[in-house]
Amino acid sequence: MPSAFFENREFNRLLFSTQKAVTAQIMKNGDPKIVIPVTVLNLSEGGLGLAVAKHTTHAVSENEELELVMVEGEMDLSFLIGTRLKVCWLLQNPALNHVCFGCQFINPSFSTTEMIHKIVSDRVG
Repeated sequence: MPSAFFENREFNRLLFSTQKAVTAQIMKNGDPKIVIPVTVLNLSEGGLGLAVAKHTTHAVSENEELELVMVEGEMDLSFLIGTRLKVCWLLQNPALNHVCFGCQFINPSFSTTEMIHKIVSDRVG
């Protein structure tokens, strides 16, 4: 993507490397039977960048609402559990073994936004 795209982002993003992977589970349609394992690619005050394996049974689609039901990794982001997300975009490239998608937080609490801001600003600058 052109650098201008990143320069116009509203919020700074904290990128997660494969060595410090953060994994999560998202629930579709409020149905605890439909829980999808994902990898968290990045975090900002506005939302999350996620990736899911292509072979996943339950695909996600744009404008779909999801709920974060589990998150774990080297960084403690457990305060995000229960947060609702809206899928804003999808990237499905035939050369990749996964589908990337960007999610916006739906009505995050003030304390959640503050915690994200602190985490990102402490690590990004």
